[in-house]
Amino acid sequence: MFEISSAAMMGVELTEESKVLFSIAYQNVESGKMRRLESVEKTEKSKGNLTSVRMVKAYRQKVKDELIRLCHNMLELIDIHLLPHTCS
Repeated sequence: MFEISSAAMMGVELTEESKVLFSIAYQNVESGKMRRLESVEKTEKSKGNLTSVRMVKAYRQKVKDELIRLCHNMLELIDIHLLPHTCS
């Protein structure tokens, strides 16, 4: 993902393969982590372990905040570096 972002920032037009990799990389950044955290939270809730549930919820919020930051970065990268260099 870093290499694709770097290429985009240099004003290089991405190949179709790079565009697909860029899309997949951002889609997969946090989705797996969120699913695992939801599973852990559900398991801990079923055990009645409220302390662990609170900890997992707090960590999930941090992951959501990171995902929002990454999405903003992706949109900035597209708007500033990729769109101006696309061929019509």
